[in-house]
Amino acid sequence: MTVVATRTGMMPDVETMHYPVARIDELADIYAAREDGGILDADGVVDVFSALRLPGEASFAGGVFAVVRTGDPVTWEVLRGKGHVVSRDGKYACIYWPYHYMGVETPLTVHAAVDRVAAPAARPGMILAGRATKDLPAGTELAVAGHHHEIAGIAPVMIASDPAASPFYLLDGTRLLRPVAHGDLIGLEDIDGADAGALALYLAGASRETDHLIGVNQ
Repeated sequence: MTVVATRTGMMPDVETMHYPVARIDELADIYAAREDGGILDADGVVDVFSALRLPGEASFAGGVFAVVRTGDPVTWEVLRGKGHVVSRDGKYACIYWPYHYMGVETPLTVHAAVDRVAAPAARPGMILAGRATKDLPAGTELAVAGHHHEIAGIAPVMIASDPAASPFYLLDGTRLLRPVAHGDLIGLEDIDGADAGALALYLAGASRETDHLIGVNQ
């Protein structure tokens, strides 16, 4: 989702993302503004949900979706009647691509490849970092493990770029040089043993991002 965020310029509503457990036909109601009974405090955000389904029902299969404001009640009531996902109050609709094919990602990627058009440039401004979910003593060894790429004692969080924070995946194979309190971000100066090549590439990219932001501000 951090890749999606860098391509769209959208940040998560909360740094850990909401991750609701939901049926597909509930998405337009759940991803509504709080004043409309939903969970979002802002528009233009990225998030993930866990699909709830009965045995034998088709899954979302890691697909992609967008929840939009409808604006035209007549049109969307017609679409609701055809089975499209529209919120109960008619203000929101969910448009989704129900499958995620590894390496293809979205139709945009396919069209870009066929037409030889470059994909949109990444927009700097966010980072996937790690936040301690408990007090971690100095010397703690960190390793990314499992299907969901978890690090024991650390939650992956998407935040605005912070030059002091370590990217989540750079933490793999490192150890803490100092204690990190519950709730604190893991910083680059907190760790030892980061992959030298990956660290150099990250720092080079972060430097270009800083130069880009300075140029915008000027």
